[in-house]
Amino acid sequence: IELPPGTNLGPAWIELSLPALATTQHAIQVQDFRRPEFEVTARQESAGPFYAAEPATVAGDAEYFAGGPLPDAEVSWLVTTQQTSYNPPNWDQYQFGVWTPWWYGGFGGDVAFGEPCFDCGPSTGAEYEQFAGRTDASGTHYLQIDFDGPDVDLPTTITAEATVLDIDRQAWASRTDLLVHPARYYVGLRSDRTFVEQGTPIRFDAVVTDVDGNPVEGREVVVSVARLEWGYADGVWTEQPADEQTCSIVSSVDPTDGTMRCEFATSVGDQRSDRWQESG
Repeated sequence: IELPPGTNLGPAWIELSLPALATTQHAIQVQDFRRPEFEVTARQESAGPFYAAEPATVAGDAEYFAGGPLPDAEVSWLVTTQQTSYNPPNWDQYQFGVWTPWWYGGFGGDVAFGEPCFDCGPSTGAEYEQFAGRTDASGTHYLQIDFDGPDVDLPTTITAEATVLDIDRQAWASRTDLLVHPARYYVGLRSDRTFVEQGTPIRFDAVVTDVDGNPVEGREVVVSVARLEWGYADGVWTEQPADEQTCSIVSSVDPTDGTMRCEFATSVGDQRSDRWQESG
């Protein structure tokens, strides 16, 4: 079937019929390809690494293929934020952030840092924000992103997508990604075993590094361990910490020398949760 000149773009239908017997329709899409006249490049204006307490700036550049910037063009930004995980390099034997035990697998759900549960798992929900502006005389639009929030304790990924619309209503998009660290230093833990017999102490070794994996000394770290008990409150059964124990240590350049080890008693058999916090 040859489409006649001037056919409207969009959905169309072809009707097939046998007189006095049957009629049916087949849907098609009529579309037209128009080569874009410009290109868009999203980039990081600020230099990394990025930290939650400091804003970062991204930029979208629009330029004609024939040369020259695309000024005073409409720009819309879609910024996507999602929690992620990050392990500083060369410390694979340590756990950073939230660890999901293998026996929790298959249950799904969200986890709040320091609040253990049988329904644990990394959060997969993403948050979206939209912003609008116009390119300047050089064809660029800048967007400053603030990361600080009330409960920032895990690394996040930021995807900033810029869509530019020219005077002919042509749209072209580009995106850039940022990894945002919750702090300048990471605290990691490791244990020589996952299960222990009642009465056998639990031992944890800690390490403090920067985002590049370099060990940091002189930082006070507080490690706490609690036994989990089921309790009923406000119509909901939840696990609550009990018999909490704490241990304070100071980070060293060589965390394997034993100075960053904490040992906790296990007078009662039960499930336990550990958490760590850097202070100072």
